[in-house]
Amino acid sequence: MKLRTRGNSIRLRLEQHEIKNLVTQGAVTESVAFAPDQSFKYTLATSDNGEFSSKYQNGEIRIEIPLGLVKAWSESEEEGVYQTLNANTDFEMKLAVEKDFQCLHKRPDEDESGLFPNPKAGN
Repeated sequence: MKLRTRGNSIRLRLEQHEIKNLVTQGAVTESVAFAPDQSFKYTLATSDNGEFSSKYQNGEIRIEIPLGLVKAWSESEEEGVYQTLNANTDFEMKLAVEKDFQCLHKRPDEDESGLFPNPKAGN
């Protein structure tokens, strides 16, 4: 899972197996280790209550999206799920959860075997 932040927006891009794990196991987590006892984690999890939520606690970002929506998205051709959290507040955040597509221009040292075929590759 890739994380991209810019201002008050978060974009998560998931490989095929990560979306399957999200549906079957309820969460996907990545971490970046800065030192032996210091890491930054980010988790995308499903919620059973049909709600989107986000929080930052103890060095971890946790985003929750409705399980039903994840299941429908995982079986569709849709690129992503988009939501504005805490709309019209000082804490408004744009959220994008997307399928990670293969690049149109190959990068020599990047394994793209788990990525989705790029829909623009045939054009």
